Amino acid sequence: MTGVQTCALAISKKVLLLKDKNIVTFEINKLIPEKYLLTTKLMDMKGKIKKRLTVRAGINVSPTWSPDGRRLAFVSDRSGTPQVYVMNMKTYRTSRITFIGNDNSEPAWSPTGDRIAYSSLYECSYHIFTIKPDGTSPTRITRFAGDHESPSCAPDGNQLVFTR
Repeated sequence: MTGVQTCALAISKKVLLLKDKNIVTFEINKLIPEKYLLTTKLMDMKGKIKKRLTVRAGINVSPTWSPDGRRLAFVSDRSGTPQVYVMNMKTYRTSRITFIGNDNSEPAWSPTGDRIAYSSLYECSYHIFTIKPDGTSPTRITRFAGDHESPSCAPDGNQLVFTR
């Protein structure tokens, strides 16, 4: 229960994501006026930092573990605009996987880990796309007018929910 209490106390300054006995945190550190570094850190449930995962200036947010725990998808603006990246948790190698849209965010893994759903600012509206974790086969799912955001995959992987 100590780890849960630690999370509750830290939540005002850090965004936390739990996975088994590890926590991924995003901590804001002010560098210079109007420039920020959002770092991603891997912690255990007792609050001990195991590894700093990101070190680039800019945002590194919205972490989500793959179902098998081997990869971490997150959003970073290291390329100039928010894009989805996938980090291999064994090698810590990071790859940008989205190249369509100017503001790609809110990644959500499918239950089998073969697709990632995300929201993308595309053609003046937010739409839901899916993509393979290696960045191939981006597929636009929504085609209706208005903004579509916050995708989440059903446990069986056959449906997506999102807000509109």
